[in-house]
Amino acid sequence: MSLYESKDASGEISLRDLFKGENISAISETSLEKIAFFICRGGWPKAIGLDEKPSLFQAIDYFDAVVSTDISRVGSVKRDKEKAKRLLKSYAKHVGTQSSIETIRQDMLANQSDTFDQGTLYSYLDALRKIFVIEDSPAWNPNLRSETSIRSTDTRYFPDPSIATASLGIGPKDLLDDLNTMGFLFENLCIRDLRIYKE
Repeated sequence: MSLYESKDASGEISLRDLFKGENISAISETSLEKIAFFICRGGWPKAIGLDEKPSLFQAIDYFDAVVSTDISRVGSVKRDKEKAKRLLKSYAKHVGTQSSIETIRQDMLANQSDTFDQGTLYSYLDALRKIFVIEDSPAWNPNLRSETSIRSTDTRYFPDPSIATASLGIGPKDLLDDLNTMGFLFENLCIRDLRIYKE
């Protein structure tokens, strides 16, 4: 049974059909190049109607505002712009994974002469969560009595994958040259849309 054959009289897909174990399939005509563009452009309302190149700058401008001013507005605490950039870049490198916060911290410190202790790191992460720049998926435990979660570490995500690409300083062509990274960012794109649809 195809996706189209499972529609009811109103043209809607029946949930009964979706969960009957039938083979439901569909074909997307969206090219890989277009998906790479959608990941980098993001879902910013102002970007939707712009030409391709200007639309990509919405996420870049947002990233610059976050590291320059927004992160320091939380609790009126002055936070270092370069450390905020490195944190977001490291977070973006671990998008879609269950990397620990310590792994992200060590990645930040690679080839750096300064330090970034855990207390400071948690302060930055807390600020980024409060202004909705990062949005992890909590570890899931299906059994309330289980001693351990099936997944014990949160999965690292952004509310929009374009924040990740802006943090990494990459564009659509870079994603097409690195399909592994693009896969993780595509997952973030799907998570973004699923979260929108569930609201």
